[in-house]
Amino acid sequence: MNQHQLQKYLITMIQRGIEQWKIIIADSSDKYSNEHGTIEMVKDLKNKGWNIHKVKKTKNNFFWLTKLNEYHIHIILNDLSHKAKAEQQNYTWKEIHGLPVNQPIDKWDHFWNGAKYAFMESFKNNKPRIH
Repeated sequence: MNQHQLQKYLITMIQRGIEQWKIIIADSSDKYSNEHGTIEMVKDLKNKGWNIHKVKKTKNNFFWLTKLNEYHIHIILNDLSHKAKAEQQNYTWKEIHGLPVNQPIDKWDHFWNGAKYAFMESFKNNKPRIH
């Protein structure tokens, strides 16, 4: 990740009130390549002292989303909650020949991926630690 991109992420995180010492759970497939090179956000943020860890994906999407659905999820109203609501209303599975497959449509899964990763981390060793 170049310094400009890293600085942009850090500023956004600080503006959102994310404190450097708090645990951040990130996608384990955290490598993105573009014309500017390869970005490894977790590694770069860890090098800057942030408490960020990659989630260990042990089961498939359907398992975790079904498990997550067993709990009441409360979305706190703020300037981003309308995006979470839109994703909730539009979240759908990809289809092949009219049959849903075990993969959500990428456009509407960003909020739920984050929720799923936090849930997976809190459910380590099959012992939920949700409050």
